[in-house]
Order: sequence, then C-alpha cells, then structure tokens
Amino acid sequence: MASLVSAAPFLVWLTKHKVWVFGFSLAMLVFSGWLLRRGSRQCPSDPALAAACVRARRWNLRIWRAAVAIWGIGFFAAYLLLPLRRLLEG
Repeated sequence: MASLVSAAPFLVWLTKHKVWVFGFSLAMLVFSGWLLRRGSRQCPSDPALAAACVRARRWNLRIWRAAVAIWGIGFFAAYLLLPLRRLLEG
C-alpha cells in the first residue's frame, strides 16, 4: 500500500474527498445520459449515415451503461459495503 501511495499520491486526495468525487462523477453521468437521450433522434436522413449514426448511438449507450455499472459498484463498495463491514467487525 505504501508503494502504491508513493507512486500515485493523488490517491490520498481522492480518498479524503470521495464525497465530492462521487458527486461530481454522478453529475457527469447524469449529464451525459441526458445528452444521449436528447440526441437519440437526431440522425441524418441519408441511409448510410443513418446506419452509422444508429451504430454509434448503440455503442455510446453501451459504454454509458458500463460506466454507470462501474460507478454503482464503486458506490456500493465505498458507502455500503465498507461501513457495513466496519459495523460487523467492531
């Protein structure tokens, strides 16, 4: 752990400010989800470009869902699992 912190000292800052980090990342996920939803029906009328637009939109949605899942796992670990573990141990 000491070598990890010495190699990446910003991890200490992230740990101390995890409420702000999770809050900001949640705001960015909500904003990007709103942008995805807002632009979901704005593909060109050309069939080739429309097909490429639909494919890109599908990939964007998959990546966004993966990011939300990763955020959810991090939130669960940081705010639900660790406090529960500390409560059961102490």
